[in-house]
Amino acid sequence: MLRVWLDIPVDASGRALAGHLARRHPAFALVGISTGGETAGAAAEVMMAQSELFDVVTAGPLTGLAGLVERYPEARARWRHVVCAAGQLEWPAEANIAADPAAAEVVLKHTSPRLVGLEASRGLSPAEERVSAPLALLSLLHPEAFDLQRLRVRVERDGRLRLTDDGYLVEYALHVDWPVLELELAEALGLPR
Repeated sequence: MLRVWLDIPVDASGRALAGHLARRHPAFALVGISTGGETAGAAAEVMMAQSELFDVVTAGPLTGLAGLVERYPEARARWRHVVCAAGQLEWPAEANIAADPAAAEVVLKHTSPRLVGLEASRGLSPAEERVSAPLALLSLLHPEAFDLQRLRVRVERDGRLRLTDDGYLVEYALHVDWPVLELELAEALGLPR
């Protein structure tokens, strides 16, 4: 059973995909959604009430997740994996990291997350760019479709991610095998096939 907590902006396409996955995959369960309106304490309380471990998927700035990491380590103990739709290696800063570089550093330091950054969605048209949040979620369901590499990165003050020998260990999605995911994304997001 894939149990997932989504930390997403209210308008994120990740919510549409979560609904689609819950209908299509009996092994997928959505255990909670944070949209930024609730307090960290309220989210932590719901997380700690979960009887089984679950994955956390983010699709926005990492500020809320960093708050949970720092203030509620007992909630973090319920997390199996953390997957973030965030990052871009050695390029200008990606928006979800640049929005709060200090929070990104906290999350990378304490959770060793999987980052599904802009490299994974390269080559998409602007109309399809909204797939970054769903890609993070799909990386849990279809890891075979992703070129996942274990890398060490540092967060620069401006939010850029730098490859280093002594940085935080992350699992980074460098490429996606689109044919594996194409139908699932098209159905969930109403994209042309």
